[in-house]
Amino acid sequence: MNDLLDRIRFAPERVLIDDLFSRYDLEKLISHYEATAGPVAHEYVLGTQLRLTPILAPRLVSLLDEVCAAVGFTETTQLFVQADPSVNAMAIHSQAEGLPHMVSLTSGLVEMMSDDELRFVLGHELGHLHYRHYRAGVIHLAVGEDEEGNSRLPGLLSRKMESWERLAELSADRVGFAAVGGKVEPAITAFFKMASGLGPEHLRFDVGAFLSQLEDLQSLQRREVLAQFSHPVTPVRVRALQL
Repeated sequence: MNDLLDRIRFAPERVLIDDLFSRYDLEKLISHYEATAGPVAHEYVLGTQLRLTPILAPRLVSLLDEVCAAVGFTETTQLFVQADPSVNAMAIHSQAEGLPHMVSLTSGLVEMMSDDELRFVLGHELGHLHYRHYRAGVIHLAVGEDEEGNSRLPGLLSRKMESWERLAELSADRVGFAAVGGKVEPAITAFFKMASGLGPEHLRFDVGAFLSQLEDLQSLQRREVLAQFSHPVTPVRVRALQL
C-alpha cells in the first residue's frame, strides 16, 4: 500500500479498469495466462539488453534509487538500456515470484534527457509498475488470436481497453510529476523531446505554442482518429499535468 501513489492515481482510469475486471472476469483469464506463459518478457530483456549496475552506470542507477525513494516505491526493480535511437522507455512487471521488475530505457532517451527529465520518465514507469498496468495489458495475449491473426477479444472490450490504455498514461504521468517534486517544466520538456526526437539545440521549448495544438485538435472534423493511438496526444498530457 502506497498512500501517495494510490491517492494521485487518475480516478477515471482506476474506475474503468476495476469495472472491466469485474464485468468480464478478467482476473481468472490473466492469472491463467501468467501461470502458463512463463516470464517471456523478462527473459527477452535479460537476453537482449544491458543491465545497468552501480558500477556500469552509477548516475542512472542513482537516479532510479532517488525516484524510488521520492515516490515510496520499494519493490525490487532493475534498470536496463537497449541500443535504439528512438526516445522511449517501458516497464516490465515481475512475471514470477522472485523476479524483479524491469525498467528499460532506449539509448536515444538516455542521451537526450537531463537528470530531471529522466526522473520524470523513471517515475512514469514506476507508476505503471505500482498500478499493475502490465496485467491488464496482457489481455490480448491471454485471449490469443484466431486463424486469421485477429484478436479473439470481443470488440466492445477491445475498444474499452484502448480507452483505458490512454487513461493509464495519465496515471503514470502523475507519478512522474511526483518524482520531480511537482515541477511541471521537466515533464513538459521530456514530452517535447519524446514527441519531436529533438533537443534544445533545435527547439525552443515554448509551452504556450505547444498547447496551441489543443485548439487544432479540438477543431478536427474526425477526432475519432485520436482514439487509434495507444497514448493520449502529447498536448493533452501536458495540459492534464498542468491541471
